Amino acid sequence: MPAEVYSVWLMPDAAWVREFRAIVDNLAGRFSTPRFVPHLTLIGGQAFDRDDLKRRLAPAVTDIVPISRPILDVVTGDAFFRSFYALFGAEGALGDLRSRVNVAALGSDPGSFMPHVSLLYGAVEPASKAAAAAEVRAALVGRTVLFERIEIVRSGDDVPIEEWESIGGFALA
Repeated sequence: MPAEVYSVWLMPDAAWVREFRAIVDNLAGRFSTPRFVPHLTLIGGQAFDRDDLKRRLAPAVTDIVPISRPILDVVTGDAFFRSFYALFGAEGALGDLRSRVNVAALGSDPGSFMPHVSLLYGAVEPASKAAAAAEVRAALVGRTVLFERIEIVRSGDDVPIEEWESIGGFALA
């Protein structure tokens, strides 16, 4: 199979997926922005052969257990895919997993890592976005998220969000 663009995501457990999705849907409705599946990106939008990527990742994640991380903050920014997000610390098991996945799939660790789960994509008027972030920050900061699955997703900057598609993954156990 020829190379296509894939991302590797770390997925929260079902309860957190529902909670994050409710926030994404609320914000998307409020600001007329895209809806998407909330996730924490370990590798974003790279050209891979799908079967080769699965083969490379399988041994790298077989002995990884689910990872619990507290939400440190809810942050806003100017980047399309980082307009509004829940921020996590990169140290410990989360940073180790990200490094391990990148070495397995890409052959090297890219270094800097800002683990986050985006809650809003796109440009939004700053004052309204700041007010919404304050509301979400009050509800989320300090709570702990359980991440329990790695997903391989056909996604990237040039793949329309509505065409993003999971093509498989690995449960952390």
